[in-house]
Amino acid sequence: MNPTDLPSRGCSASYIIASRWWEGPEWLYLSPEEWPKEDFSADGKETALEKKKRIVSSLINLNASDLVLIRFSSYRKTIRLVAWICRFVYNCKHQNKKKDDLTVSQINETENLLIRLIQSESFHGIENKRTINLNPFIDHGIIRTKTAIFQRDNTSGFRTPAILPSDHPLVRSLVMEEHKLKGHIAVPHVLNSLRESGTKSCFICFKNLYNL
Repeated sequence: MNPTDLPSRGCSASYIIASRWWEGPEWLYLSPEEWPKEDFSADGKETALEKKKRIVSSLINLNASDLVLIRFSSYRKTIRLVAWICRFVYNCKHQNKKKDDLTVSQINETENLLIRLIQSESFHGIENKRTINLNPFIDHGIIRTKTAIFQRDNTSGFRTPAILPSDHPLVRSLVMEEHKLKGHIAVPHVLNSLRESGTKSCFICFKNLYNL
């Protein structure tokens, strides 16, 4: 019996005083050559299984709507915040830590991630009554639409903008920021600016939503 197990298994104080709790087993007072020996053989398969075990934990569960609770006034600040969160998750999972500043590519990847999250929350698939009339198709997980200038030699985001719901909080943040950046221009100009940047709302009029 392991002497350290005595208190946890329950015994009287007098028993502990008279027990090996204070002095340990008798063989400790002998020379190391006289200590008891125990045959030990490792199970190779069991050892290999232990080595293969991994601890998997979900560090973040992104929900695009919840990001509004951060109360950032800027859509772009929200993107940068999520990009830093993704950087943190990457550094937790990999030994080669990334410590440099965010790159344009990483910010674009983060925005695409948010677009996919927004679409998954709002549309639930490509065959949706809110998008079916926009000739939708999926490109790298993003629901896009083919515009009338599809054959022109412009950027792919301009020719095939992503479809976004006008009633989503993050999309509202995007529209309001674009409206302010363009000097509080009218609704049609805001929509055109967003389409040029690669986004398209499945609703035409934002006026009632934003009071532009």
